[in-house]
Amino acid sequence: MKKFKNIAFVLLAAGIGVFLYQRYRVAPDVDPLKIEVLDENGQVKTLGELHQGTLLINFYAAWCGPCMGEMESLQAGSENTLDIQFIGLTDDTPERIQQVKDHFGITYPIYKLATTLKENDVYSIPTTYVFEDGVEIINYLGPRDWSDEELLQSFSKQAINNP
Repeated sequence: MKKFKNIAFVLLAAGIGVFLYQRYRVAPDVDPLKIEVLDENGQVKTLGELHQGTLLINFYAAWCGPCMGEMESLQAGSENTLDIQFIGLTDDTPERIQQVKDHFGITYPIYKLATTLKENDVYSIPTTYVFEDGVEIINYLGPRDWSDEELLQSFSKQAINNP
């Protein structure tokens, strides 16, 4: 009986581990064309209505240290490439979004999500995706150096080779 309890405990622990890994260390499937955001007039729009082409979408929050740590490199990356549209998505208040933009000199669009990060299945931030016409090319959990030109160029190569 004790052996059965030990096996049950190990299976339960493994199941919980898989659940937590899937939730917090694997980027969720998102459809960038259907993500609902508030435009500059406070109207709900889908991201697909506002942007098309190659999109680098960064989910973040102002309270997240690693998110704020990559803001300068996101801005630099957005200035270094014309092929990729950088977009920030957050559930922060419009006032907080403006504070972040002002503090880091952000010129790329940052939208307030119409819902929350969690309602978009984003549990780990920063989470960043690159999409080409709605097809995911790559995703990253955690901060990156988005000013790295080789990294940005690799997205264009992957977009060309993506079936």
